[in-house]
Amino acid sequence: MNKNLDPALVRALFDYKDGVLYWKAPAPKRTQAGAVAGCLHKQSGAWHINYMGSKYLRSRLVWLWHHGEFPAKAWIRRRNDNPTDDRIENLHARTSLENTLDLGTYRGTVPGVTCAESGFIARLNDQYIGIYQSLDDAEQAFALAYTKRYGTPPPQAKGGVNKSAGCSFNTSPPPPFFIANGISPANIQGAGE
Repeated sequence: MNKNLDPALVRALFDYKDGVLYWKAPAPKRTQAGAVAGCLHKQSGAWHINYMGSKYLRSRLVWLWHHGEFPAKAWIRRRNDNPTDDRIENLHARTSLENTLDLGTYRGTVPGVTCAESGFIARLNDQYIGIYQSLDDAEQAFALAYTKRYGTPPPQAKGGVNKSAGCSFNTSPPPPFFIANGISPANIQGAGE
């Protein structure tokens, strides 16, 4: 994402209505004025907009359109966790740590752990810890990495944790590049550095 994108350019390119950006004038190839800008990304479920060879998350462009700058905090989250709901009243800025702690609340698991097709992914801010077949193992790996980095146990998720939310994923072993050099709760000493 180009952090130097001019807000005036964004307002000149797009009209905004109810969380959707529309092209004001024909811009990229085969795009007509009034057409919905962007396309739905199949993996993330979020809208992406391509402009001048760069890809932008629609949520960030909506934020820029309304506020005239990107947030000082690194992340823009959706209050209702619907990746297609980019209404400005649904967007709020979060730090990397707040985003990590929110993931559990939003995803129905625990802070720092998300459910993926191949298992539970533990992540501290932007650092990948590992992928685990068990929610408890992923939660323990996150807690150990958090404690190592910050010196205290992680705070509890806002609104409690729903460990019964379940995670539907492929039970075959994850690809080798996802195993993160064999990191597990038993050998987490190197995580979080």
